[in-house]
Amino acid sequence: VRYKNKLCTYAKSLVRFAEIYYGIKNDVPFMFDNYQNVANTKKELHFITMAEFKRFIECVTDIKYRTYFTILFYMGLRRGEANALTFADCDFSNNTLDISKTITTANNRNWNTTTPKTQSSYRTLPMPSAVISAVREIYEMWSNDKSFSNSFFICNGRNK
Repeated sequence: VRYKNKLCTYAKSLVRFAEIYYGIKNDVPFMFDNYQNVANTKKELHFITMAEFKRFIECVTDIKYRTYFTILFYMGLRRGEANALTFADCDFSNNTLDISKTITTANNRNWNTTTPKTQSSYRTLPMPSAVISAVREIYEMWSNDKSFSNSFFICNGRNK
């Protein structure tokens, strides 16, 4: 960004020089604005309301996606954290969810389960009743699988 702004300054100076010494009339210097660093501009966040979420979730028919979006909405997890959740992370007796891993993809094919980036990303969160019922519903579905274990991903099925 600094380099681009420096080039703009040189271009403005060149046009001003032409105006002063050669009588060329031009508004070009006033058309140049400084470049802004895109990384420093704040993006406006859009939060969906409960009413919007309820309208959305009514349209989701696949139980895996319905559970996934319910967890994301109510728990506020990152996508990688939600994808990495296993049934072993659910404590139904205390209605809590342990967040201790995340999933990243390599080449959009291979999934890697890793630890979170920061220590504050390790946390135990209380599960609202909507999440509890969604996780129990999908638990019943996956538990019918002959190879089921608590290491199954909640939203994605078998653990690698």
